[in-house]
Amino acid sequence: MDLFIFIFASISIAVLHTLVPDHYLPIALLAQAQNWSLRKTALITGLAGMGHVATSIVIGILAMGISMQFSENLASKAELLTKGMLISFGLLYTLYAVKSGGHLHYHHSHGASDVHEHKKKNGIGVTGYTMALIVGLMPCVPAIPIFISASLKSTYYAALSMVAFAIFTLLTMYIMVLVSIAPKKYGLMPPIIRRNMDIISGIIIFLTGIIITIFDLRNKKSPKRFLVDKTEAYV
Repeated sequence: MDLFIFIFASISIAVLHTLVPDHYLPIALLAQAQNWSLRKTALITGLAGMGHVATSIVIGILAMGISMQFSENLASKAELLTKGMLISFGLLYTLYAVKSGGHLHYHHSHGASDVHEHKKKNGIGVTGYTMALIVGLMPCVPAIPIFISASLKSTYYAALSMVAFAIFTLLTMYIMVLVSIAPKKYGLMPPIIRRNMDIISGIIIFLTGIIITIFDLRNKKSPKRFLVDKTEAYV
């Protein structure tokens, strides 16, 4: 019964936490702005998701082996760093798009009927991998107390909790990215938005970083108290 509770908690945190826009929206926006194929979109989403999972699990393991306070302080610094990177990325991307006339060094696609659609010359480009790195370095702080509590029962419980968290984090990210890119893929996006997708994407990424940062700062409890409260709830 305890194992079921830990797995259910891990799945719930994975899904709910990944639904926060900064986990999938920047990737979906870049995929549309730079006309990534589904394969390229899946690659960047997978890299970001695996990085996010790995960061969260490593911090969880550090909490088990060193201390909760150390891991929480590390997670808080990582969160602050990645939020700053997301804001900076959005701002620089927007400014560069404006300077480039709304497009970032693309060439016209082969479709004559849609001359405003562009394709990245060098595949995904540095922006895609940069975004994968930013999202990948974001830890899931709420998952840490679950891992700790499961480890107090057994290593087996902790391992299964981490596996469940990883699977459903990646699954949710893929679903949300696919849902987000559907309007453009199926021709439902207005032409004026398609033509200015780079600028719009940069602005939304910038605002996403700002809003999430403000929300986190307003709702953040003290690091040590947060982990103690959560861990006690699962034990």
